[in-house]
Amino acid sequence: MTAEGSILDIPGVTLSPPCEGRVGDRDLVCTIAIQIGTRYPYLSEERDFRLRITTEPEEIEPSGPEGNDVRIVTVSFKGLRVDVRVSAIPVQVLMDSVPLVGGKSTIFKINVQAICDRTPKVPVQFDIRLSLPFSEWDWELPDDHDATSGWVETTVIIPQSMFSRTIVVEDHMASRYVGETDIYLPGVHSYTGTGVLTGDPFIGSYYTASYPSSTPRPNYCIFGYPPSYTGERRESGTVIYSVIADIGDRVREIDEYNNIFSSTKRVVRTRPIRILFYPWAENATERTSALDTDLGGHWSSESAFRTGVLFPKAKEQVEFLQAIYPTAEGAIRWNIVPTIRIRARESAWSFLYDRLARMADDAGYDFAIAFRVVGVGGCTWSSSRPKAAYVDVYSCVSCLSHEMYHVLGPMPYDDYSCPEAHQYPEGYWVNNGEYIAPGRCYIMSACGGAPWWIQPEMYRRLMFGWFNPSGGDPMAIRVSGVIYLNGTGRLDPFRVRNASRVESPGLSGNYSIVLLDSNGVELSRFGINASFWGEMYTDRYSFMFYVPFSENIRIVELRDSENRVLDRRVASANKPQVKVLIPKAGEIVSSLRSNFTISWEGRDADGDTLYYTVLISPDGGESWLPIDIDLTVDSITWDPSPYDSSENYAVKVIVSDGFYSSENISGVFTIGPYVQLKVELPYGDTKGSGWYLVNETATFTVAPTQVKMEGFLGILGGYYEFAGWSGGSSSTSPSSTILMDSDKTVVAVFKPNYTMPIVCLAIVVVIILLVLTIILRRRMQRLPPPPSPT
Repeated sequence: MTAEGSILDIPGVTLSPPCEGRVGDRDLVCTIAIQIGTRYPYLSEERDFRLRITTEPEEIEPSGPEGNDVRIVTVSFKGLRVDVRVSAIPVQVLMDSVPLVGGKSTIFKINVQAICDRTPKVPVQFDIRLSLPFSEWDWELPDDHDATSGWVETTVIIPQSMFSRTIVVEDHMASRYVGETDIYLPGVHSYTGTGVLTGDPFIGSYYTASYPSSTPRPNYCIFGYPPSYTGERRESGTVIYSVIADIGDRVREIDEYNNIFSSTKRVVRTRPIRILFYPWAENATERTSALDTDLGGHWSSESAFRTGVLFPKAKEQVEFLQAIYPTAEGAIRWNIVPTIRIRARESAWSFLYDRLARMADDAGYDFAIAFRVVGVGGCTWSSSRPKAAYVDVYSCVSCLSHEMYHVLGPMPYDDYSCPEAHQYPEGYWVNNGEYIAPGRCYIMSACGGAPWWIQPEMYRRLMFGWFNPSGGDPMAIRVSGVIYLNGTGRLDPFRVRNASRVESPGLSGNYSIVLLDSNGVELSRFGINASFWGEMYTDRYSFMFYVPFSENIRIVELRDSENRVLDRRVASANKPQVKVLIPKAGEIVSSLRSNFTISWEGRDADGDTLYYTVLISPDGGESWLPIDIDLTVDSITWDPSPYDSSENYAVKVIVSDGFYSSENISGVFTIGPYVQLKVELPYGDTKGSGWYLVNETATFTVAPTQVKMEGFLGILGGYYEFAGWSGGSSSTSPSSTILMDSDKTVVAVFKPNYTMPIVCLAIVVVIILLVLTIILRRRMQRLPPPPSPT
C-alpha cells in the first residue's frame, strides 16, 4: 500500500515522499522521511508528533473516527541540531596576510560553515553581524545600523543546494554533514560601478580618487592622527573587527560559542603619489589625426579632445592603479597638461627623460607619463632614473600600473611566457565590487587577460619600499644629466629641495656622481649603470635622482669608469633671485587668444648663467603644471587657449644658477573667454574700457561731451564737441552699447567749435576799428588850419 500524510500539530507540513509499508489495525508501520523547514523552531526539539495518514481505501478496512481511509499515528522525532562556525579576513587587494593600508577601502571575506548532525535538505538561515569600532574605522553607515553598538546586520541565506541533505526520522546518525559559503561584506550596494573618480574633468586642482562611502576604511587615528592629537605619530597600528553568524532560535545549535569570530589586523600608513600625464604627438599630422580619429570621435579642439578622450582614458589607468597598489583612497593625485605637445626635433628619449621628467619633478609630481595621443600599442619605455614612462592613450587599463612597477619596484624579471609562478591568487577589486578569481597572470607578464592583478610579493615590495613613508622628506640635491655613447656627458641645473626618496651611496656602475667639499675631498659617490640599446635609447642615457644634501658639498662631478671628469657643478656663494613681472595680480588673460607673454626679472650676485623653469597653477598654488624648462631668456610666449576658466591662476618661475635655486610666484590672475574693449578719445574721460565675456553686451560712454580748448582759443570760449563714435561703433550717442563677439576698439570723435572765439574776435576787431576811427577823428580835429593863400 501507499500512504501520504501530514503533521496534525503543524498545518502545511506533509510527509514526503509518500510512505510505502504495512498497515495494521491501529498503527502505520513504516519509515517516514519528513522535510521540515527551519522556519519551525520547535522542530529543533526532541518530541512526539501526531500524523494523519491517508491511504488507498481498498487497501485497509474502514475504521477510526476520522474516516475509513484515515489513521492517526504517533512518531518520535529527534530534533535537528546545527553547528554554525564563522571566520573572516579583511581584504583590500589580495586574500593574503599582508597588512592593511590606512584609508584604503576594505571588504570582509566571511566564511560560514554549517555542520549538521542529521541529513536535512534544508536552508540554514542566519544573520551576519559585522562589528567595526568607530574609533578605528571610517565608515558612513547605512540607516539601519545600530548606532549604540556599531553592528550592521545583513541577513544572508545560504543557497539550499549547499545543504542538499535529507533528515531521516530515526534516533541516531552515523555521520555529520557540512555545508559552507563565502560572503563579502559590506559590498558596494549603493555604488554605481562606473568608476572611482568623480567630478567634471577640468584643468584645475589635482584629480583624486573617490570611493563608495559605505565601504569601511581603517582611519588615521590608529597612527596618532586625530585632529587634536599632539603625541607620537606612528607609521603602523592595529584595528579590531568582529563577526557573528547568528541563527537565532530557528534551529538548536550544537555549540553556541563558535559562531563568533574576532581578530586584529596590522595597518600601515603609505605615502601618496602624484602623476602627471603629458599629451604628445610625433608631429602636427599625428596631432590632427588624434583629434579626428575613429577611436575617439571627431573633436573640434584640444579642449574637447582632453575632456572626451584624455580624461576618461587617464581615469581608467588611475582607477586600476588605485585597485592594486597600496594607496589610500584619495592618495593618488594626478593631472593632465592641457596642451598636446609636438615632439618636433626632439628625440623620444630627450623629450621624455631630459625634459618631461624634470618638468614634472619641478611641478611637484612623482611620476611623469608621456601620454601619446594616437595608437593602441600599449605601454613602453619606462625608467626608474628618472621616474617616467610612455603610455598610449588607447592602451589597456593595466599599462600605467605595469610601467610604474618597473620604476617603483624593485622589479622582478619580466617573464612574458607567464609561468605558474607569475599567476596571482584570488583578490578583490573593492571599489568595483568585483571578485578576482585566481589563476590570472600578474601585471608584469603579458599572458592571460584583463584584469591582470598584482602578485603578493610585488604588493609587499611596494608597501614597504617606495610607499613606505618612514624617514620623512629630507633635504636633497636633484642630480640629472645625460651620458652619451661617445663617452661625453653633461649635468643639468640642480635643485636643492626636500625629496621623498633619496639614494644611498654606492660604487656600482660604469659612471658615477661624486660629491666633494671645497678642498676637493670626496664625500660620497653614487653609481650609474648607463646602457645604450634599442630604438629608444640611441646614443644617450639620461638619469635623474636625489642625493643627500649637506652644506659641506661644494662640488658635484660626473665621472666615467676611469674616474675622468665629464662635467661638474660648483656651488656659488649666493643664491640667484627672480621676480615675476607679468602677469600682474588681478590681470585678465583671454583664453580666446593663442599667445600671452609671461615675463620675469632674474639676478645673481655671482654673475652665474641663470636657467628658468616656468609653471602655472590653476588653483592658487595648490597644484602646478609645467610650461617650459631650461630657459635662459627673461620672457616666454605662452598659449592660454586650452586652459579652463578660473579666477585663481598663478605663475611660478624657478631660477637656478646651476647649483642653487629660488622661486617667485605671481599674484592671482584670471583666465577665461574674455574679449577686450578699448575706448579711445583725444579729449575728456571715457567709461567702458576693459574685459568682457565673449558675446556679452558692453556699455561705453564719454563725458563731458564738450571739452574746453587749451590756450587763447579756450580763453575765448572755444571747445571740442562730441560728434559720434568711429571704429567698432558708428553711434552718435554719448552713451552706447556694443556686442562683444571679438576684441573691439571704439574711438570718440570730437569736432572743434570756434563760434565763441570767432564772435569774440569779431567784437575785438569792431572795437579796435571803432577806437581807431575815434583816434583818427580826434587827430583830424587837432590839426592847424591850412595857411591862407597869399
